[in-house]
Amino acid sequence: KIIYNLRPMSLDDIGLIPTMQRYIMTFKEETGMEVSFKTRGVYDDIKPVISLTVFRIVQEAINNIKKHSAAENVAINIEFQNNELKLYVYDDGKGFNSSQINVKKDDISSGFGLMSMKERVELLNGKFEITSQIGKGTRLNILIPLNEEGRELNEQD
Repeated sequence: KIIYNLRPMSLDDIGLIPTMQRYIMTFKEETGMEVSFKTRGVYDDIKPVISLTVFRIVQEAINNIKKHSAAENVAINIEFQNNELKLYVYDDGKGFNSSQINVKKDDISSGFGLMSMKERVELLNGKFEITSQIGKGTRLNILIPLNEEGRELNEQD
């Protein structure tokens, strides 16, 4: 299970979306948390590094939700549109003051997972945005370019 969680072989065998469906189903069974997973659009040629990054981000996000949010509901949406992958993760948990994330950067136990997610996305020339309000849950909005042209455009910015 540890090896699967680090790099699921099913990413290569059956692809990102079926792997995510399987992971989320297992997470729901283990936690009893309500998690909806929706996809829109199709993109057949996702590079392995992108598939693994998206999988690890979702994994980290829902584990953070389980540990910290006291959420009852989680929504995970993946959209393929204009050669971009858009990933949205929402929860209805207790939320937090998102301005405190950068302040506590030196404390490894505070926001480390969020900073790691942000760095993974930025390595792929993507965009990472997190919004949270106390009492109103947390939202992750992530955009990752899927083709070389998108990456080149981002490098010129």
